[in-house]
Amino acid sequence: MAKAVSARQKSSPSPQKGEAGRKLRNEIIGISLVALGMAVTLALVSYDIKDPSLQTASARQHPNNWIGPFGANLAALLYSVLGWVALFVPVSLFALAYWRLREVRVKLSWLKVGGLVLLFFAMTGLLAVFDSGRREDFHLGGVFGHFLVNGNGRGEYGLASFLGTAGASIVLLLAF
Repeated sequence: MAKAVSARQKSSPSPQKGEAGRKLRNEIIGISLVALGMAVTLALVSYDIKDPSLQTASARQHPNNWIGPFGANLAALLYSVLGWVALFVPVSLFALAYWRLREVRVKLSWLKVGGLVLLFFAMTGLLAVFDSGRREDFHLGGVFGHFLVNGNGRGEYGLASFLGTAGASIVLLLAF
């Protein structure tokens, strides 16, 4: 009978093994997020508009970006879509890594995720309001913020076309 009890104990997984596996998985994910956050940070910090990328034809053969061609393309994409708000992407990755490594249980609901997305949209829009008078290739709020405020380039369908610049600023500040 003692052999049957010990065999049963060996076959059932212990709670310590499951907890160790979960802890190891969280550490691997957390360290991966830190590495990704560092790579994105270095790519954004070392961004040069003259680097060859999918968006830029350049006479340079090799990019000066510290992460290489992938970093040049990633930084060009993030800056063109989000503008200066792209700098919050690595901050978000570091926050996710911290939560994984410290095993902080964050209850995310659709409402909280929607609020974070709205915050990013509002930041790009607010930067685009400050940038609305300039006609350049780079917009402070990126293409997204520029479209949100100014619409399709002719001033149609953006918040500023319906509410004016002051009204668009107020709405975006409320969303922020």
